[in-house]
Amino acid sequence: MLIAQWRTAADAHAFFARDEHQQTMQDLFRNRWQYSHFAALWEMTAPRQRHIFCQQCDGITPATEQVCVGCGRELFDPYRSASHVDL
Repeated sequence: MLIAQWRTAADAHAFFARDEHQQTMQDLFRNRWQYSHFAALWEMTAPRQRHIFCQQCDGITPATEQVCVGCGRELFDPYRSASHVDL
């Protein structure tokens, strides 16, 4: 199973349209190297706040807060790391 995330639906459509992808899909159907295949594109219509579950207490904190509401501990958010900031 593969789940891919794209910045925009247009980016996903551009990938699907690439010659390499089209050739791979043709090979899949010709050679049947998977038992089954399903593809779809979903778009988020109503983004919701992510929450972080504190590993030190029972606090459940909105990811934007960065500090646990239960114990005050700084929370690690992998999506807030330096490598993700410029995305």
